[in-house]
Amino acid sequence: MIVEFLTIVVILLIPLLLPPPAALSVRLFWRRLLAFVCRGGGSLMILTAAILAVVLNLAFWSLFRFPHATQIDEFAYLFAAETFVQGRLTNETHPLHESLTGAREQGFLIHEPTWQSKFPPGNSLFLAVGMLCGDPRIGLLLSAGLAFGGLCWMLQAVFPLRWAATGTLLALLNWFLLVYFGNAMFNGYPAMFSGTLIFGALFRIVRQPRLRDGILFGTGAVLLALTRPLEGLFTCLPAAAVLCWQVIGWRVSSEHRQAALRKALLPAGMVVLAGLSWLGYYHYRITGSAFVMPYQVWLNQVGGQKFSELIYSDGVFETSLKSNGNSLPQAVLAVLKYRWQRVWVTLLTLLPPTFMVALLGVFRTRRDGVFWISTFTVLLVSGVVMMEQVNWYPSEYFAPIIGLLILLITSGCRGLQRLPFGRRKTGTTLACLLPMLLCLGFLEHARESVHVIGPMPEYVQRMAVIEQVLKEPGMHLVLVRYESRPDYNEDWVYNPPNVDEQLIVWAIELEETANQKLRTYYSDRTVWLFQPQQPQAQLTMLGDVASTRIGSDGNLQTAALPEDSQPELFTQSKE
Repeated sequence: MIVEFLTIVVILLIPLLLPPPAALSVRLFWRRLLAFVCRGGGSLMILTAAILAVVLNLAFWSLFRFPHATQIDEFAYLFAAETFVQGRLTNETHPLHESLTGAREQGFLIHEPTWQSKFPPGNSLFLAVGMLCGDPRIGLLLSAGLAFGGLCWMLQAVFPLRWAATGTLLALLNWFLLVYFGNAMFNGYPAMFSGTLIFGALFRIVRQPRLRDGILFGTGAVLLALTRPLEGLFTCLPAAAVLCWQVIGWRVSSEHRQAALRKALLPAGMVVLAGLSWLGYYHYRITGSAFVMPYQVWLNQVGGQKFSELIYSDGVFETSLKSNGNSLPQAVLAVLKYRWQRVWVTLLTLLPPTFMVALLGVFRTRRDGVFWISTFTVLLVSGVVMMEQVNWYPSEYFAPIIGLLILLITSGCRGLQRLPFGRRKTGTTLACLLPMLLCLGFLEHARESVHVIGPMPEYVQRMAVIEQVLKEPGMHLVLVRYESRPDYNEDWVYNPPNVDEQLIVWAIELEETANQKLRTYYSDRTVWLFQPQQPQAQLTMLGDVASTRIGSDGNLQTAALPEDSQPELFTQSKE
């Protein structure tokens, strides 16, 4: 926190220390750059923002690391995407699903009454589009382009073109939004795009209702229900209240009221009704009830908590209560302190010091309806996320309000021009400097990321195991032996929906009866034993006299297998 505070102080001092000619050059450069960007009009600017988002993602993938699934969340999203590509909404329960599902949280999959991912289908639909085009990462690029194009479109409903361009550029230069969201299958781009659709349409409806905006408002609400239903609900509530006010408010003219009803509220309601009907059907096909989400079934399946429980059973509250001698006030204070620490870490990922400086200008902006709607929605959704999550705050949970955060930051940049600094136009110079400083910070992040060039070690090791197994002809069954519960990046058991058709089937080593059923079911496959939690991961083909040790860097080393290293089940020769 001290480093960030000092960074903010330094940023504020820069325009005060700049010589007047240098400050004038900064202002002229930024003014001419914005004039060039705005020359093509709003539509071209939206298209340019979308293309830039795609190009920057591709550039960082090429320079540093292409995204590969390594965590159980990503495998679960891919599982649903592969199901959609195969023309189904869900899959029949596999008779050996207990062996074929991840050891941690059962791979974030439900098994009964059907076999499907616990997550809402929104992100997986984008990945499915990418799969149909040849690679699920194409879906990531599509969602990135839509998110930043939608952000530019939303900002144009509030600001002149030059400030809409400024806000879009600030978002594109945010390392976290570009790299973190763009390098995971569970990225927040679809939810971010949904939020920009809702509020971009709302701000236009308030000014002049149009049928197009009503349809886009409903589309954004449906997409939020398909991606982040809990945070999406609280994101939509303020927007829906404002939309209804356009119809029933006593300060609204009768002409505007009728136009808002016919061109906005009714079309948005019809789109939302159609979208929720499809979502209910999706739930019905998976869980047997239109009102029961797969996530709820998964919670019951793993014995987890309900949505109404705010403190996990193994969370900080009980720990703090015991460590403070069962003193309830001290335990509550400890939890609040812990939450604040987590909130601060999350805020620093979303709001670098440059953004925090921009927010200082909010106090000098005109506080109109857009400002209050945005501020209330951001605070509401942030409060819900912080209350619903205890142990950590994944930043993609805030994705529906990213557009509103950028709107407030852009508004703050405008307000910086009115801050009472000592010299004339110092605030304007600061507002022009912020994007340049953010660009420098972006390049510094890129320089620091040079040491992580290449795929994740987990992915390299997995590919090495697959390559070693496929050296043997035929089809294979790899039994994974865990010494303890694996971490998110350590769970090896992932299978697609058409598991029986795969060259390699991954399974967990369970008790002897379950293992024997597995071997009988896959009697035509070569059986392997893989031990990932050994000091150096070991891969052994049953009946072989040697095992292959696989390091995290993918290097292979063959070593003699001790006679007593396998249980009776694995001392049989390969059938």
